Amino acid sequence: MMQGLHHQQQQLAALLSAALPKDTTAAATASVTSSSSTTASTTLPTTASTPTVSTKSDENDSARLAAINSLHRAIIYPPNSILVAHSASFLAQGFCQLLSDKSYAVRQSAAIAYAALCAVVCSVPIGSSGRQNHVMLSSLVDRFIGWALPLLSNISAGDGTTELALEGLREFLSVGDVGAIERYALPILKACQELLEDERTSLSLLHRLLSVLTLISLKFSLSFQPHFLDIIDLLLGWALVPDLAESDRTVIMDSFLQFQKHWVGWDPWNPTTVS
Repeated sequence: MMQGLHHQQQQLAALLSAALPKDTTAAATASVTSSSSTTASTTLPTTASTPTVSTKSDENDSARLAAINSLHRAIIYPPNSILVAHSASFLAQGFCQLLSDKSYAVRQSAAIAYAALCAVVCSVPIGSSGRQNHVMLSSLVDRFIGWALPLLSNISAGDGTTELALEGLREFLSVGDVGAIERYALPILKACQELLEDERTSLSLLHRLLSVLTLISLKFSLSFQPHFLDIIDLLLGWALVPDLAESDRTVIMDSFLQFQKHWVGWDPWNPTTVS
């Protein structure tokens, strides 16, 4: 059994290796040296070589994205949970490296796969991984949350990291078992509420934010209920913005329907349901 597990770990490691960036420094240096040593009559071929490099880079990114997506599918495949738990350390290390990749698409896929990994290892029973290993796995999850939550207040950076964090958090909440990740739902909800209050939040960011809030309301209703009215008030404020596009207003209003369970449970005459 252990031999089979080791073989499967090697397969995951091979996929991770394919996803990680290759060292292109030598190739880039050779290209620069070649172009600088040519005469004016060879300027055209030098210019023509640029799209070739770009095309190869695009093809390389496509192959890397395919590898990350394959890892993602392997991670969330239920029969692989024990394999994933025993491979979590090197997978998390690789995903952390990919989070700073120069390709946004790679960073996006890595954030989602990283989140799925943490959700799965968080849901693995202690007996399946051993108590010592379980402590290590918990630290991996805490590290992911420690990466994602601060980014929700980093809107001004404008580099798309807040969007990545939201997509990762949504995947984490979606994949993880309720009982295993419930303790993370409330801090995620509070960070999302602060982002909803932030006037710097863009509409594109709001759409991602709504998907996370909707998921929390459906899957972690006990955590969501005490914040229900505050979130509704904030969303009404967004919906009443005068120059808001009708399509965006519709998205916001439709989100109210997703909170139907909480509307039904809300009694305006009961002081325990009024914030």
